[in-house]
Amino acid sequence: MFYDVVVAAAADLTANFTNDLATLIAAKGGIAATANPAVTVYAHRSSDIFVPVADNQQGAAGLPGVGVFCVHAKTQAKRQGARDNVVTCFFDYFARGADPAVLTAQMELAAEALLRAVDRLSVPGSDQLWGAGEEEQSVDVAIQGTAQVEGSDFYEDRVLVSFPVEHRDLGL
Repeated sequence: MFYDVVVAAAADLTANFTNDLATLIAAKGGIAATANPAVTVYAHRSSDIFVPVADNQQGAAGLPGVGVFCVHAKTQAKRQGARDNVVTCFFDYFARGADPAVLTAQMELAAEALLRAVDRLSVPGSDQLWGAGEEEQSVDVAIQGTAQVEGSDFYEDRVLVSFPVEHRDLGL
């Protein structure tokens, strides 16, 4: 249930997010023109988990990053080998930068790019993943707010997108 949704969402972000963000950066221009569209996708992890790991193991190469994880589901017993679920999924984008204005613009555009990923999770004709954020006002987007890390010369920020995914579990 959770695993299948995370794997599908992470695969889409890996394939499309950098291009989505680069397209938005190019289209909007202005202060956003120098924003970093590259991203590392961390399946099954929030930024609370992947940022310290990236700092310790990859340094600057591991950020910006976007975590994909699920924390809650509504479901019922299986019927005829299938279980229909509504899974609450999160995209957790985290980035650092030297210029707070550029970082703020990057976060705003990253939020838009993440919404494109939510849109793509609705797979017409799929018998397993047929809707993401379909209900009116069901997707929540929050930008933490750019802040300077005490004692450092950089800023960091976070975008958290939560959304329901309608999923049919046909597995074990």
